Amino acid sequence: MYVFSHNGSAKLPADVVDGEKVLDVDGVRGLYLSRAKYVVVLRDPLEEETLEFLWPISVELKRMHHSAPKDYMIIRFVVLEKNVSSYFDRPAYIAGKSITEETVLAGVAGGLPTADLNKGIKKLWADGYIESTRSRFKKKYSLSSETMDEERGIKEHYPDLYAIMQQSPLYTTLFEVNDDNNTVDHFSADPSRGIIGFSSYSDQGDADAVIGRIISNN
Repeated sequence: MYVFSHNGSAKLPADVVDGEKVLDVDGVRGLYLSRAKYVVVLRDPLEEETLEFLWPISVELKRMHHSAPKDYMIIRFVVLEKNVSSYFDRPAYIAGKSITEETVLAGVAGGLPTADLNKGIKKLWADGYIESTRSRFKKKYSLSSETMDEERGIKEHYPDLYAIMQQSPLYTTLFEVNDDNNTVDHFSADPSRGIIGFSSYSDQGDADAVIGRIISNN
């Protein structure tokens, strides 16, 4: 999932690359389907085939309260990880794809800047709603990585490092969610690049609850 900032003027796109809009909810949430084509090379004998899949993509315009300095566009992708060998009776591998997340983002977000989510993430971390066991962060002259032993939390077991990280831009970081009412156990984030990733789907909207907390505190 990618988060972009805007000044309230952004609109849902009419379509996406190699696809179309299939649902529009009040002009603030749209569902799109792109047609992703995979070029597949088969072996024994050598041959080239094409597979086509529908790729669901959602776009949401998140309107913040009037005193907030910016609004957000949230673009969600379902990760297409296809075992193409299951479609054929001999060894096969993917040689190319017709579209990528980057090509879709270029058409949907246009020139919008990626959102810096450091403030919101750090607020949830400070409040104890989330904890991290592994992170990359920016020091003054270098990019540092930290992985805790035995999944120990950085804030709880390494407070000196936590204090440094609260003042540093965070990059790829793994967070645990400390909320018994939320089925999301963990998520990854690259706050400085506006990226959040969930490893599984929650039909209860619990991922949306985490996202909402992040941007409402950002």
